[in-house]
Amino acid sequence: MTLFTVGPVEMDAETRQLGGQALPYFRTAEFSNKVLELEANLKALLGTAASSKVALLTASGTAGMEAAVMNVFTDKDRVIVVNGGGFGARFSEMLAVQGVPYTELKLAFGEVLTAAHFDAFEGGGYTGLLVNLHETTTGQLYPIELISRFAKSAGLTLVVDAISTFLADPYYMDEWGIDVSIVSSHKGLALPPAISAVVVNEKTWLERVRRAAPPCLYFRLADYFDNIRRGQTPYTPAVGVLLQMHQRLLRLRETGLPALLDRVGGLAEDFRRRLRGLPNFRLPDYPLSNALTPVICLNQNAQEVFRRALAEASLVLTPAGGEMADFLLRVGHLGELQSADNERLIQFLDSFATS
Repeated sequence: MTLFTVGPVEMDAETRQLGGQALPYFRTAEFSNKVLELEANLKALLGTAASSKVALLTASGTAGMEAAVMNVFTDKDRVIVVNGGGFGARFSEMLAVQGVPYTELKLAFGEVLTAAHFDAFEGGGYTGLLVNLHETTTGQLYPIELISRFAKSAGLTLVVDAISTFLADPYYMDEWGIDVSIVSSHKGLALPPAISAVVVNEKTWLERVRRAAPPCLYFRLADYFDNIRRGQTPYTPAVGVLLQMHQRLLRLRETGLPALLDRVGGLAEDFRRRLRGLPNFRLPDYPLSNALTPVICLNQNAQEVFRRALAEASLVLTPAGGEMADFLLRVGHLGELQSADNERLIQFLDSFATS
């Protein structure tokens, strides 16, 4: 079975081997040193300063998103949410639950985010902006430099869900003026699901998070920031996945981020080039992440393609939901996929289209 999903993804041999080992006790100097090394390497790959704070949550990416919301914003804020799909809508739900006033910048399917969309928000008394940089439900990659310029000019705290773009596309947290980044273990890191990291720059820590009083105990980021100074977490973490994350980040620092981005980008472009030659399938017109390719099924048979790919070829694609379920499939390019895997999938789609 081959995973063309966006998470979990195909893991490499070293990660799987480490995952099969017995777990150590974690309140030790040896484990703490690995967490501290993990923290430093994660900051480096995100492009943020050593002074930024890292919270390692044993929780899903959604939990990382919600932890960011409840520690950064209050009912005294007014927040803009870019909602172009299911994950943008999730940010809106979180703000509603936390009682934070917000306004959606709503995008229809296929609508490209442009500077004109932000015109209506000029001078509106907003204090923050939330965006899923890669809206995974549609596959659209938003223009972060445009978003960053608007946030900076309006004095907004910029919170970015980078869960499915990190290690697939270029990401420069400090250069782009991103105040809070959220990443997760089972996307570009190609690890099992379990760990989400919320990374906060020093300014946002001092001005917002340090004084936050979120209405829960487990997601108080200040406790995580305090504990990671000694290489620990306030509560029992997913020990095995943290060890895999430590090893994976070490290897990425050794091989270099550009090599990984070139590899993922090359796989994405290889698949898209092949797909353009097939009848009954096409690519959308909006900007795409290297993490996945949205495939529009012109015959409105996406669900059948998904089922038969799994049953007949052991190829696991990512189905869409809701109104997009019949016409959209998503093909992931993260993890240990190869060009030969793309060829197998294209051959299946070609035979499906002509059967």
